[in-house]
Amino acid sequence: MIGICSLCLIEKELKESHIYPRHIYKKTGLIQKKSKNTVFEVRPYDNNQPVKRIEDPNWDGIKTPLLCHQCEQKLGNEYESYFCEVFLNREPPPKRYNIQANVTRSTQSDFLNLSNLNYTYIKLYVLSILWKSALVKQIYLSDRQIEKLRRMVYNGDARMDDDYSILFAAPKEIKDGDNQLISPFINFDFKGCKTFYTVIGNYAITVSQYGPTTIDYELYQSWENYKLKSTGVMSIELADSQQWHMLIFKFNGLGDTFDKYQSEFIKNKPPAAKDFQNLLP
Repeated sequence: MIGICSLCLIEKELKESHIYPRHIYKKTGLIQKKSKNTVFEVRPYDNNQPVKRIEDPNWDGIKTPLLCHQCEQKLGNEYESYFCEVFLNREPPPKRYNIQANVTRSTQSDFLNLSNLNYTYIKLYVLSILWKSALVKQIYLSDRQIEKLRRMVYNGDARMDDDYSILFAAPKEIKDGDNQLISPFINFDFKGCKTFYTVIGNYAITVSQYGPTTIDYELYQSWENYKLKSTGVMSIELADSQQWHMLIFKFNGLGDTFDKYQSEFIKNKPPAAKDFQNLLP
């Protein structure tokens, strides 16, 4: 169909754009080619609606006419390709990226510390999904915020790391048969700070706009230490099995914390997905 591309704002032929890129469904095992046993569960935002079961192995995710071919290629060849190679492939990241990794352990949490990351590609990858989610009304953002995100994504301008801060969490270990999850962004105020959460495969990702005056100082310092920084450094908190499953339970809209938020989610039981240990050299 012909329409105005939401990213470049030029009238062109629009493609069926995935809100969450198609490679996520493939790399997490949610799409298994030629598998007759693939079953998807799609929970609508309205809990009064039944859960849909999709038994078509060729189904490749939720999509809508949104972007032109050139803009699809821009997102795919830059941000999506990098994120996929670093976080979603089963093998370690390509050596050309020179990503350094180590694990630090404490009595409270373990962290996977990464350096030499492409700050711009990771941040704009996450923000491009947040932006598309707002366009199709999965979450609420003001028109001003939507336009700000569009310009950041279109211009390749990730800005400073305190302008939409990004934090990751992941499970310490992945067991065969664990559900892989794509949970579209949900948003709520966390201690007066607008916060967005999503789950992509084995990563819980937080996007937040906070500062020392919006949340308590101890929490502010903690987030400052672990967030994705413009220097290409990030620490991923590694949750134990109980913590991780509780987090996923909440993202599914079943936990007390998220009772009043609706979340569409898609799950399946694929082969074991990439373990965070594959990020280690």
